[in-house]
Amino acid sequence: GHGMKAGIMVATAKSYFHTLANEHDNLEILRRMSSGIRNMDLKTMYMGLMLLKCSGHHVRLATAGMPPALWYRSQEPLGEDILLKGMPLGTKANFPYKERAVYLIPDDVLLLMSDGLMELFNRDREILGLERIREVLAGGADGSAQEVLNRITRLAGQWAGNEREDYMTLMVLKARPAP
Repeated sequence: GHGMKAGIMVATAKSYFHTLANEHDNLEILRRMSSGIRNMDLKTMYMGLMLLKCSGHHVRLATAGMPPALWYRSQEPLGEDILLKGMPLGTKANFPYKERAVYLIPDDVLLLMSDGLMELFNRDREILGLERIREVLAGGADGSAQEVLNRITRLAGQWAGNEREDYMTLMVLKARPAP
C-alpha cells in the first residue's frame, strides 16, 4: 500500500538482513544496512528496524527508528520502556546506534511493536499512545505470550475498529522457567 519505492526498500532490507543474519554484532548489521540503503539514494525513504539476538533468557536489542520495547518484569510492579534512540536505516547521518542487553527471568514479558500500534487513531482522532498499551500489558502479563498478543490486538481493534492508517507489527516474548 505504500508504493514501488517502499517495496524496493523492503526488498533491499530483507536482502541485507538475509546476507548479514549470521553477523554477531547487531550494531554492525544496522550500520551496514543503513549505509547500503543510503547509497541507493531513495531520497526521503527510510526504514525502521529492531534486531534481537536471543540466547536462553539473554536478549540483546538494537533499533533504528523504532518505538520502545515494553518490558514487563514479573517480580516488579512496574514495567520498563527500553528506548534505544536510533535514526531509521538509510538516513544521511552516520548515527551511533545503541544496544541494550536484558536478562528475562521466568514470566517476564517483552513486547516489541512498530509505530503503527501506538499511533492508532480512534474515531475522534485521538492517538492510542503507550500508556494504554502498558496498562493492557501489565493487566495480562500473567497469561501466555499468545494471550498477551490477543489482548493487545483486541485493544487495537476496540480503539480503531477496522480503520488503520498504518501497518502494525507486534511480537511478544515471554520467558519460561529454565528446564
